[in-house]
Amino acid sequence: MKTKFAFTLLASLIGGSLLAQSAFADVYVGGRAGYSFLDDACHQTSDCDDDSGAAGLFMGYQANDWLGVELGADWLGDQGINYMKNGSLHHADHNLSAISLAPKFSYPINQDVDLFAKVGAAYMQYGNANDVVPTGAVGAEYHISKKWDARVSYQRYQNMDDGVFDGMDTNLVSVGFSYKLGQSEPEVQPIAQTEPAPVQEVQPEPQVAPEPAPEPVPQTKWVVKEHGLKNNQGLFELNSAKLTEGGKEAFQPLIATLLKYPEAQATITGYTDSTGSKDYNLQLSKKRAQAVADYLVENGVNPDKLTVDGLGEKDPIATNKTLDGRKQNRRVEITIPQFKYKVKETVTPAATPAAV
Repeated sequence: MKTKFAFTLLASLIGGSLLAQSAFADVYVGGRAGYSFLDDACHQTSDCDDDSGAAGLFMGYQANDWLGVELGADWLGDQGINYMKNGSLHHADHNLSAISLAPKFSYPINQDVDLFAKVGAAYMQYGNANDVVPTGAVGAEYHISKKWDARVSYQRYQNMDDGVFDGMDTNLVSVGFSYKLGQSEPEVQPIAQTEPAPVQEVQPEPQVAPEPAPEPVPQTKWVVKEHGLKNNQGLFELNSAKLTEGGKEAFQPLIATLLKYPEAQATITGYTDSTGSKDYNLQLSKKRAQAVADYLVENGVNPDKLTVDGLGEKDPIATNKTLDGRKQNRRVEITIPQFKYKVKETVTPAATPAAV
């Protein structure tokens, strides 16, 4: 009778809550179904049916994202057990039910899924036997929407004992759904329709031909610019300081830059691969750098603007173990540091339009 009363009470609370959602903004109700099975309920395995389908209702209050409290009423199935009494084996077959109350601890792992755990107490009834036992549960909830959650859980009711059977434990695995009260979506207010303002006809103003624009007056503007250039080329054959025709062609843009901007200065550094001795490579790198400088001077570049050096096989840009890598290391690097120069630019100001 007590269990039936508890189910009726919980159902009444749920029904009343549905009628007063605004007063239960943090309350939820739900139901679940699953499978229950017993431990330590059968003295002998024969003539024992200690598992069954199960169902239940629950109602909870969520104080914040982490903490709540939950009341549950579960029917744990029709369980057939056997036990020893006065030296003889007895059999019992009754409905098992439980009323539980426990704080609920939640941990959101992302915006859609929460893990939860409950530890509390339960009043259990089996036929005429009853007991208050500890209970605990773990599970996960998935937020289907703002109002609906789905959950899966495992709950254990520990050590029911009525003086006849001793230490019966009940396990419940279930899935369920819960509905949040007071979480109604905001109503969309209709947009008020207004009559458009009457359109007034506007008489066009007479068009006046614009006066001819004045002739532009050239003005002189001084501009400061910066320029930087770095040129890397593989320009030499093996053991040679003579520029190839391709190398001479590659330096034409550099020559044009140095001739156009007299303020520019260039640093010319020669390099070799690792073939040969270090002293020989050092001398060869200087000869290669000087060969480039001589070619620039032949084409009109001021020699005072050039700095020439050679570093031999230092600072390779590729491996010296391959033919292609050695070819890349036989190079001359020319660096033109940033410089400033001034040029006169003639600009024409835009004519001022005549008034209309």
